[in-house]
Amino acid sequence: MKNLPPISNTFTETIASTQYEFVNSLERHPVTVEIGKPIHDVVCVNSIDWRCPLRIKYLNKESIRNFMGVDSAQALFCVKYEIIEPLLLSIAKKYSYKLFFLGEEVS
Repeated sequence: MKNLPPISNTFTETIASTQYEFVNSLERHPVTVEIGKPIHDVVCVNSIDWRCPLRIKYLNKESIRNFMGVDSAQALFCVKYEIIEPLLLSIAKKYSYKLFFLGEEVS
């Protein structure tokens, strides 16, 4: 198998964003989630796939993750429907917070 280049970790233009909160008994912290425009730049063995970057800003930190698909829709749907809330719940738990969206706890 030939060596493939690393997958880019650059963020593209924001096409959608939303706000959550990390909450505990003493504090509320905003969490910003941005979905980047899908981009056709993931070199595979026999093709070039798509990636959709996801940027999360929380507790003075920033995380960028990429989600891939064979087309732009698959990459985008992977982020929206399978990733955002489970990922945010995991981060909230790590820092002993609860996750809220529009004033309601997400579980």
